Amino acid sequence: MSVVALKPPQAPIPEAPKAKAPKAKAHVVPLPTAPKPRLALGPIAKDIAGRVLPPLVVLVTLLAIWQVAFSGEGSGLPTPAIVWAESSDLILDPFYVY
Repeated sequence: MSVVALKPPQAPIPEAPKAKAPKAKAHVVPLPTAPKPRLALGPIAKDIAGRVLPPLVVLVTLLAIWQVAFSGEGSGLPTPAIVWAESSDLILDPFYVY
């Protein structure tokens, strides 16, 4: 069993009388409005260009080399233009049934 000792309440300490200050009127001052944040397209465009352009340049370069290398008579492979012409229907709409 625990014993709890209670102290009698102490009398509040009287405060010194305050001098009355003159009342000032409050003024409402409008704060300047901050401009709305704009979407910065510069960094986004640079990021997209940095990620998309190098692979795209490599792809176009490889297709150009393939086109030039196999465009002669008697070549073993068709050129990319021939492949696209003959299979564009299958590439663009693979689930179409005649």
